[in-house]
Amino acid sequence: MGEIEDSGSVEATEKSERPRRANDLGPSGVRLAKNLKTLRLSLPLTTEQLAMRVSAYGRPMRANTITKIEKEQRRVDVDDLVALALALETRPDALLLPPTIAMDNLELVEGKTVTAFSAWRWANGDQPLDVPEGDDGTAHNAFQMRAQPLGLRGYRKTPEQIEAAFQAEPEGDSRGEHPETPER
Repeated sequence: MGEIEDSGSVEATEKSERPRRANDLGPSGVRLAKNLKTLRLSLPLTTEQLAMRVSAYGRPMRANTITKIEKEQRRVDVDDLVALALALETRPDALLLPPTIAMDNLELVEGKTVTAFSAWRWANGDQPLDVPEGDDGTAHNAFQMRAQPLGLRGYRKTPEQIEAAFQAEPEGDSRGEHPETPER
């Protein structure tokens, strides 16, 4: 008896071997589709109600467009992403990242896999995804310059800055207290 091949697995194999087309969804697009439906249902909103909300933010959208996004049949551009987040009363990154930080091996884009915790810290502007081995805080500080606006940046002191602070002559009285340090 000859072997019978499962046509579904043949199609899956062919799909995985063919080069990705420019309009194919990547891992973040697939995740957005799932998150969109989950967030929509949590409010709860119909596709028509969500489409009306999105349209109110200047991105005309019909219910079937929402359905196509949720079924991974339509891509979302950045303006749609912002309008969808506003309409769903959330943040854009809540559509792009998983709803939990417990997930390991989160694929951000093809070839870039991190933990969900790291992805959320990166998206929140807390830390870079990749920190060089032995980094003294320089990579973190450079990331803060690019990722956060002035006033929200969280710089880290380098070991040299910490050492210099300890070696500096303290101001204040003979007990070495700084004037701004409260009495205990």
